[in-house]
Amino acid sequence: MKLDLNLFTNFCSNHIDDTPLFNTIESLHKQVGLDIFNSIKVFCHHGPFIHNRMQFYQKVAASLVGYPFTFYYTRGLADGYLKSIQVSDADYLFQFEHDWVFIQGRLRHDLLTICQSMQNNSIPYVRFNRFPNQSTTVETLSAVPDCVGDVPFCKTTQFSNNPHLLDREHARLTYMPLINIKKARSSGIEENITRQYREGWIYGDLLQEPVILHTDGKKYMKNLGGGTFFDKIYLSILKHRTKWMARFALGHSGRFP
Repeated sequence: MKLDLNLFTNFCSNHIDDTPLFNTIESLHKQVGLDIFNSIKVFCHHGPFIHNRMQFYQKVAASLVGYPFTFYYTRGLADGYLKSIQVSDADYLFQFEHDWVFIQGRLRHDLLTICQSMQNNSIPYVRFNRFPNQSTTVETLSAVPDCVGDVPFCKTTQFSNNPHLLDREHARLTYMPLINIKKARSSGIEENITRQYREGWIYGDLLQEPVILHTDGKKYMKNLGGGTFFDKIYLSILKHRTKWMARFALGHSGRFP
């Protein structure tokens, strides 16, 4: 069984070193181990801030020393998500945005064991929860009875782009036609799939504690929004630049370098 790691990031800070991707990679090193992956791919939306593309690539390479990887620039998160399915030949994909880390000791099974259990139980998608496994105002959770194997899952009524494992062929046939690359952030991935299917699966038993922690890749933008008048003007320019680049397909897109 082949499992690919797909990392999704962007130029979310005015300083390359503040990009949360590098803490995320460190967390994956410690909690999961990168040796289990058939390949590692990084998909980067070059906005809203402006950086030297080669300098950013080299920073990523330094954080993945010893692990071959492929780097792609994209025109947004949904565009990168589509590419990650299209360019892979793996059985399963581990889809991981740049501002998440695993909580020490909460992941009780290795990822390949979880993928095998997904295959055995015909489960195409499993996410790792940032909240306890219980129903909320936006989704209803229920137990999955009679699972084959010892990996527990919950059923949910929502598809979320929080870190998740994905059956690539199922995603290619079922999810890809519903992804809207014109929508910003995760909504281009989540909205239509949730509306169409109203289902997903979550790792762990009901009431299990959170497995992942959100480090919030938008905090630098939020700080600008709460800053001076000139900070707010700068933020508005960045947002409009990103919007128009996406609308008119401007900027580099594709494998890099």
